[in-house]
Amino acid sequence: MGGEKYMGVFGRAMDRFKNADKKQLLKNNILIFALIVFVVFTAIASPSFVSLGTVFRLITRIGLSLTMALGMAMIMIVGGTDLSAGRASGMVGLICASMLQASGLSNEVFVGLGTVPIMLPILFAMVVGAVISLINAFVIIRFRLHPFIMTLAMGMVLYGVMFWYMSLGTNDNKNLSIGINTLYYKLLHANFSVKQGRGSAQFYYFVIPVFMIALIMWVIFNKTNAGRNMYAVGCNREAAQVSGVSVLKTTLVCFGIAGALFGLSGFINVGYDATASLDTGTGTDLDAIAACIIGGVSFAGGTGKISGVIFGVFLMNLLALSLNLLKVDTHYVSLVSGLIVLIAVAFAMQKSKVSK
Repeated sequence: MGGEKYMGVFGRAMDRFKNADKKQLLKNNILIFALIVFVVFTAIASPSFVSLGTVFRLITRIGLSLTMALGMAMIMIVGGTDLSAGRASGMVGLICASMLQASGLSNEVFVGLGTVPIMLPILFAMVVGAVISLINAFVIIRFRLHPFIMTLAMGMVLYGVMFWYMSLGTNDNKNLSIGINTLYYKLLHANFSVKQGRGSAQFYYFVIPVFMIALIMWVIFNKTNAGRNMYAVGCNREAAQVSGVSVLKTTLVCFGIAGALFGLSGFINVGYDATASLDTGTGTDLDAIAACIIGGVSFAGGTGKISGVIFGVFLMNLLALSLNLLKVDTHYVSLVSGLIVLIAVAFAMQKSKVSK
């Protein structure tokens, strides 16, 4: 009986596929089909692609970039954007690295600070990230500035702050790549290994809380008043205001949560890379925006799902990992990523026109 039930479901699915408009189906899912073709090609060209090591590396890459994308999605859905997120993440990560420097180094930012409890930099990262985003949101709403202009200016200010910060203490503008507290490094590199051929595949534990954060964000998006208000403000600010939704409060909440995620992203990435410099965080905001767009988050606001964001992050990282295995120059990775974003936006606009 159970087998007949599943066969019946499969049969109905096949009937729907046969009756569907094949051309429209291809248009709506062209990125997925293209991804499947590309993955098959990569697996043939590089046999090592189909391995547990590749799966673990992909999961690690997703863990490093998902937090930033989740925050960016929240800002985009409420009708904004944030071009300062990468700089905010980098600056917060830089400060966290300086707080967790091993004592006795020749390039200490905080001379004689000693050992700092690991939770302090984590909380610091989230609070400072939230404050930066809240400033962005307040100025955008209070002075009616376009988010693009405000966050671009904020990014430039933060870069100047980073430049000044790296000259403090005895650091003298050196990269903080040596002597970061071993506890900080171990926290982001704790893993279990699976023997594979001559080497091993590592699964990093920090990925687990990152996916727990994604689950919490799903609850916020779908099961709370804050989530419903976010979509309402993103769809139509005036209508939301008339219906009793506080546009100011909703925007501040969304930007604040997103900023905390940007700060946490900086803490995670600096700890994993075990280095911090003026370039830390550069371009990560644009990668997050690209992943959100590919995942169906609209620049116009009011549209987007957590599942789509995760898919967008997955697609971007799978593409980068595949091109890396094929030994493609990193510049071409950016080129292909840009083309994918253009295609995703073009088809999203086409679908929007059809739905109207």
